[in-house]
Amino acid sequence: MQKQFSFTILILLLAVVPFQTSCTGAKLTRMLNQHQQALSLAATGNATPEEKLDLLAQTFVSVLGESIRYTNPKKTVKHVTKFSNQNEQSINKITKDLSKWMSGLSGGEKLMLVGKMAKKPYAGELLRIIPKFERKVKRKIATFNLLSDVKNVLVPKF
Repeated sequence: MQKQFSFTILILLLAVVPFQTSCTGAKLTRMLNQHQQALSLAATGNATPEEKLDLLAQTFVSVLGESIRYTNPKKTVKHVTKFSNQNEQSINKITKDLSKWMSGLSGGEKLMLVGKMAKKPYAGELLRIIPKFERKVKRKIATFNLLSDVKNVLVPKF
C-alpha cells in the first residue's frame, strides 16, 4: 500500500511538471501579445514622444525580465527574438518618430531628457537586467537590433 501511494505521488508530480512549464509558456505568450498591442497603439496613436519613449523602454525591460524566467537559455533568446520579430514594424515606426523628435531638440533639452530618463524606474531596472540576461544566455549579445535602434535614438548628438 505504501509503495503504491508513493508511486502514485511520483506519477502525479511528473505529470505536473510539463503542465507547469506549458502554463509559463502560455502566460509569457499572452504577455508578448499585450506588448504587441501596446507598441502598435503607441506607433499609430497620438502618444507624445516622451510617452512613446517610456513605453518602448518599459516594454524592453519587461521582455528581458520575462525572457530570463525560462530555464533554458535557448528559450530565453527565442522569447526575445519572437518579440523583436512580432513588433519590428511598430518598433521601427516608434524609433523613427523618436529620432525625428530628438533631432529637433537642442543640446540642453537632450541633456535634460537624458537626466529625466535616468530617474525613471526602468533605467535602473535596465541596468540590473541586462547583465542577468547576458549571464543567462552565456554570451554577450550585441544587445540585438532592438537595443541598437533605441540606443541610436537616445544618444544625444551635439
